[in-house]
Amino acid sequence: MTWLTSLIGYAFERRTYPVADEEDTEKRTYRYSILEHLFGHPWARPFFAFAILEMLIWQSLALTGYDTTILIASGYALLFALFSILWVEGTLVYGAVAFSLLAAGAAMKQAEVQLADAAAVFGGIGFGLYLLGRVLQTLSSRIRALTVWLSPLTNCGILLTGAAVVIDMPFVFNHMTAAAASLAFAGALYVTIAYRGRYHQLGYLGMAFLELAWVLLLFINDVKQPQLYAIPAGLYFMGLAYLEWQRNKSRYSVSLEVLGLGVLLVTSLAQSLSAEDSRILFS
Repeated sequence: MTWLTSLIGYAFERRTYPVADEEDTEKRTYRYSILEHLFGHPWARPFFAFAILEMLIWQSLALTGYDTTILIASGYALLFALFSILWVEGTLVYGAVAFSLLAAGAAMKQAEVQLADAAAVFGGIGFGLYLLGRVLQTLSSRIRALTVWLSPLTNCGILLTGAAVVIDMPFVFNHMTAAAASLAFAGALYVTIAYRGRYHQLGYLGMAFLELAWVLLLFINDVKQPQLYAIPAGLYFMGLAYLEWQRNKSRYSVSLEVLGLGVLLVTSLAQSLSAEDSRILFS
């Protein structure tokens, strides 16, 4: 019924009608284009109003059951996605993502997924939304309407991965796998955005998340070799030194390279010695 009501409203909205005078034109001019689409045409206005009311009512009633929540939320997500393409409106993409997340949340609740694990899954969804945006970016040269999806998908990806990290950090000792996954998704996303947009500070944050995820992974697998902890950090500092030298050839890059080599070599030397030799060397 909601789909039918919306499509009838869209059919009326696509029709042109004569403008009486300038005063009537000003009355139909809205600040946001989405409102112009919804309420700008007098015949389409009641259909879209009822469609919005139906969404609120039926989705609220559907929350009483997991299957109905998934079904109706998925249908509304597709409806928002369709109209975002028809109207070339990026605002509707947020609605499509919101209903999709509602359906995913209901599915995980039905499967009795714990909060920490669910947060990690949502972090993965956020990273997936960003990757979906990059796929649509390649297709947007042929389908212009897809260009409005790029910014909303990126914003939703950043929000979801950041929220997953915030939620999972209090459970880091009880749910290390979920926390490591959340950190990895957020770190990979932030590093990718930093590289594509040259946001250097965001790249530092992303690499910090990836380093923490690696450390948690080693803890989970009970790995005690210190060299495995030091190798990612050393390689990161050396890679950062190379990029900084290519950018402005500053002394800061030399310091980073020395730090990276020091982390790698000192750790390797300490691990190669026996416990007794290590105490003698560092005493």
